Amino acid sequence: MLGTGNEMNTGFDLRANEGDPVSSGMPSVDAAEAPTQSGRPIAVGPLFENWQAWIAGLYDWYPPAILGDTLGTTFLSFGAVILSAISAGTRNEKQIAQVTSLPIGYVKFVLAMLHEHNLWDSLEPLDDLQRTLLSQRNDLGEVKLALEAAVEALWNRCATRETVAKMIELRAGRHFGGGMDTWVEEEGYDGWSVN
Repeated sequence: MLGTGNEMNTGFDLRANEGDPVSSGMPSVDAAEAPTQSGRPIAVGPLFENWQAWIAGLYDWYPPAILGDTLGTTFLSFGAVILSAISAGTRNEKQIAQVTSLPIGYVKFVLAMLHEHNLWDSLEPLDDLQRTLLSQRNDLGEVKLALEAAVEALWNRCATRETVAKMIELRAGRHFGGGMDTWVEEEGYDGWSVN
């Protein structure tokens, strides 16, 4: 991708699982229909009062898009789904889609992918994120660090050429918060290829 000055500086390759036979499968239909209130670390019910207003304030410190970077913007939207699921204490795709303004198909796919790989139950960074939200949610620097660690861990475990292409397709150019991509990728762009 061409440099815009707005690239993500994550320190890891967003295409990390190319060719990984364990993580290259697409989520199954069964995973997409998984119960919406089960597993750890998601609490049953919101972690704190006014979580929706708190998520709405997310845009002040967690950008909804990276100008000209479809893959990076999809990664940020992935993080918004995770943060919303943990804050809301739910895996209900309709509720998360409503609060993030992301397409319901995108939200459902992300949640199903995480379920398919048993990632809700297996990663310490998710526990750290939940603890940070409970004890330090007003310290946006700490929340951002915990969110970045959780999102990177999850992405590195489940992002493949196929799942990234599907997330880009389902995101349909929409950003969390309701904005839209203002750039156009070449036809057939899958998020994996470098432009």
